[in-house]
Amino acid sequence: MISDIMFEAVGLDNYLNDPFYDRIYCGDLRERIIRLRDEAKYVQTLLDTPPGDTPPPEAVLRELFAAERHEARERAERGDDQ
Repeated sequence: MISDIMFEAVGLDNYLNDPFYDRIYCGDLRERIIRLRDEAKYVQTLLDTPPGDTPPPEAVLRELFAAERHEARERAERGDDQ
């Protein structure tokens, strides 16, 4: 399903939060990757919203995605697995 593929794209966080790859993917390229990741997450959310339900506004979701990325990055920096 397309939702599954979008979920896999969110796995980009594993590379974006890894110290080795962090040095490789930086600047404008990193920002483009993050935008791609966020778009995949947004489309996944739309696809997974049950019929008849209304997802939160796009701006709200994008803020949530940014907060999730920030938390994941902090966990990676601390060396937390979860």
